[in-house]
Amino acid sequence: MEHKPSANEQFARTLEVRVLAIIVNKLTAASLEQRLQAHGAPVTVMQYEVMRLLSYHAYTISELSRKIRADPATLVPVIDALERHNLAQRERDSADRRRVPVVLTEAGTALLQRIPFFDASDKLYAGLDALGADASAQLLDLLRQLVQHMAGGTDVLAEVQSTIQIARAMFAREHAAPE
Repeated sequence: MEHKPSANEQFARTLEVRVLAIIVNKLTAASLEQRLQAHGAPVTVMQYEVMRLLSYHAYTISELSRKIRADPATLVPVIDALERHNLAQRERDSADRRRVPVVLTEAGTALLQRIPFFDASDKLYAGLDALGADASAQLLDLLRQLVQHMAGGTDVLAEVQSTIQIARAMFAREHAAPE
């Protein structure tokens, strides 16, 4: 029978997971920020993530907010900044004038082509590689289970899987062997 932790043990685990998740998030963001700076990209991590999604498909701000789990109000200044840099633009949907999808401009597409999806300097990639295939697969499985048990976990996991499919398609497209 599995040991049920005491309230104190569960509190300590919860706190440690929360702190470790924050550290992983900060290290990952810092690693990406360094890569963006190294390539002279005039964008933030959030702007870059939005651009990556837009390189696959045009989305409205509401759709983007679901994809990246951010409040739509947070994305408005992100899109505004991308428009100021001529990296993205809002367009009216000809089929539904109420819908305003955001699309990458040619300059936005060119910028993304200069920045590799991942490289050897990516801290998360290197950390997972150091763990090895089995341990990194186990970590991924445990994270999925954790999200599944949290409120709205099924919906979140479905949206994550949709976003991961997009990311895999983008990665495959960027790393396809030239014909």
